[in-house]
Amino acid sequence: MGCASSQPEADAVVKPPAQNGQNNNAPKAATKEGIEQPPAQNGNGASHTQSPLYGAPSAKSPSAGPQQAAATPASAQNSQPAGSQAAVNQSLKSLSANEANAVQATLLKVSTLIQKFAEGRSERTTPVQAVRRALNLVTADCRAKYASVSVLSETQEHALLVTAVGVPDTVHEGNRLLKVPGSNSSAERILQKGTDFFYWQPSASEGPAPSDWSALASAAGLTYIAAVPIKVSDKVIGVLTVGFGDAAADEADYIMFPTYLQLIAASLSSMVKDNSIPKYMTLVKDLHETQDLDSLMHKVVQHLRTVLGHSSNHHVWYRIGLTAPNNTASTIFDDLTQVPPTLMQRTLSNPTGSSSFKLLKEVQAAGGVMRTVVAMKNTVMKIAVHNRQQVMIPDVQKVINQSGNVSADIFNTRLIKPPTSVLVFPLKVKQHIFGVIFCMSSVQSDFSDVSPKLREVCEVMSPHLLFMLTQPLANDYKAMQTASLTQTAGGSMMSEGGSMSGILTGAGGSIGRSDSLGVSLSGDSFMYTQSRSSTGALVTGLTEKLNQKRIRSSMDFHNNTTMTDLQISGLLGEGGFAKVFRGLWRGLVVGVKVVCDDGKNEKMVMKNAHEIAILSALSHPNIVQAYNCLTDVLVRDLLNVTVHRYNNPTVLNSPAYKYLLSMEDKTCHLEVIEYCDLGNLSNALKNNIFLIPNPVIAAAAGAGDGAAAAELAERARQQPMKVNMRTLLLTLIEIASACGYLHRMGVVHCDIKPANVLLKSSNIDFRGFTAKVSDFGLSR
Repeated sequence: MGCASSQPEADAVVKPPAQNGQNNNAPKAATKEGIEQPPAQNGNGASHTQSPLYGAPSAKSPSAGPQQAAATPASAQNSQPAGSQAAVNQSLKSLSANEANAVQATLLKVSTLIQKFAEGRSERTTPVQAVRRALNLVTADCRAKYASVSVLSETQEHALLVTAVGVPDTVHEGNRLLKVPGSNSSAERILQKGTDFFYWQPSASEGPAPSDWSALASAAGLTYIAAVPIKVSDKVIGVLTVGFGDAAADEADYIMFPTYLQLIAASLSSMVKDNSIPKYMTLVKDLHETQDLDSLMHKVVQHLRTVLGHSSNHHVWYRIGLTAPNNTASTIFDDLTQVPPTLMQRTLSNPTGSSSFKLLKEVQAAGGVMRTVVAMKNTVMKIAVHNRQQVMIPDVQKVINQSGNVSADIFNTRLIKPPTSVLVFPLKVKQHIFGVIFCMSSVQSDFSDVSPKLREVCEVMSPHLLFMLTQPLANDYKAMQTASLTQTAGGSMMSEGGSMSGILTGAGGSIGRSDSLGVSLSGDSFMYTQSRSSTGALVTGLTEKLNQKRIRSSMDFHNNTTMTDLQISGLLGEGGFAKVFRGLWRGLVVGVKVVCDDGKNEKMVMKNAHEIAILSALSHPNIVQAYNCLTDVLVRDLLNVTVHRYNNPTVLNSPAYKYLLSMEDKTCHLEVIEYCDLGNLSNALKNNIFLIPNPVIAAAAGAGDGAAAAELAERARQQPMKVNMRTLLLTLIEIASACGYLHRMGVVHCDIKPANVLLKSSNIDFRGFTAKVSDFGLSR
């Protein structure tokens, strides 16, 4: 019999597969408990030699009937509790010596394999990688030529080949994703019959072969193929398939082989039900249901974020690049619906006069997917394709500075902020590379947690993606490749950064229109020709890199903290916890704010930390600038370095000095800040800084006593001073500008009031001063 399942009649005699001159009339062990036992004798009626793996089958007479066959361990009757050692011993006693040896040897081999499965897994082992290692161990253990694992969808309507070992990838072309109902596949037969073991032998076929096995047997030279379901809670979630060649086909003849496979399948169930593998099934199904190229790229990016765990990550985004046939040009797909809003350029929030805003709206109107055509010369994509392996750049700006080259595939659009780190992984099938996946991060990363997972996703996805590009979507794909070659035909012009214009070809071969932005619109796509890197994107990247270095430098207190250049010369003001002195720092007049820490006020500690952190990181013309910040300085050291060595009597006789002297065993925090010589806005308001001087009042003030003076005073009372609206509005604009900058940086001042706005003299401002926001202790 060529095809068999594991549930024949209870007392039926099952004939063994015909192979190697075997006698088909030789009896086989009776089937019990739904397990089909393989043949026990060879073609001459003699017993097989003892298997090095599973132990020898029972040596029965060729004429022995099923009633003489030994019962399997599962069918042994005993009164002991299930699972107890006594029950196992009783079951083994009911077997012959050879059968008991076979059971024990099989259980030992399976337990050894399970241990090896566990040893081969680690925190960085991906699910498919773990399954592949397990299959390699199984094929080596039972001398099989082929092994594979397929996973079923939740509805059991689709079967996805997750991984296979022992045969080239070309063997599975067209059978990686099967629609189970009506497919006549091995998975369908297992589901329909509810069998626990199913085998097929080409040389003894009496019926149609499973659709996924006939071509496999022919291409891989298999003479015996068996499959068992992988179950979780009695639900079939996958199928384990094992195939043998001529040299080792007799391994499948031993009485414990079905049980062996079932135990292996049970041990693989924990790997197959891993959260990532069902996500692969969803990904592949979605790819095969796509109707156009842009939707295909949208789904790829969407599933990459889901499978790799970046759905809620605001620092990581993905883009896809598809190469032209000669690898001279590429089309990069950016799905702007999948890019976190925090990574979009700030100019997109201001629609007034913004060409980027206009571009974004047109992309969104076209579906959100933007195609950018770039020449592959001097790109990271070119390196990945040429070296046929991933390229990881942890610091993009550092590479640019060292090489002097800017990669157009990284800085290809002004709509998205440029990345700090990049991982590029090639998409390849049978050594054919047809594109790459970009994983971009706005924070510096080595992608140690992403790289192995992305490799696995690409291995699973690439055959299906290429199939969709070359079969259902072949017209769109070919038109895209033609367009990329046409638009980069300038060659040297592209490398010199020249711009291109004219008619561009959209998806499906349609002709789009191009405008001053270099944009082409068609019925279902949005194409952007990029002949060089975006200057705006590059400037943004360099600026953010410099800001990061500036922040790290300003916050490196241990390297920047020095008091030797600081001299305190006098007291400017004081409050409940802080004293503000006038001082000199490297020849510059500065304000020195000293906050003593008595170790009792926790709120004061938080206030100081907020202010120092914000002053160190921010820079704006209307915010008090911090030149240096020092933390945890002994007051005694402060006095010795900045006061005592200059012996200034004005300072030594001041109450503030006496206060500091009383705290000399404590620590303090210092802020060397910009000196605002006109005080704060509160005092300026008392001095009528925003009122226009009244000449009548001035005359009355100089008239002395008498009737004339009284008359002038009366006139002054009837003519109140007018507000200088120009001075007032400009001052308010400066304060608002500082607050707007703070808000863009994610900081809320929370304590804006006249006392916290300082005024600094200015010779070029008609008001004679500039407003500076200060005191960030309550900011958030």
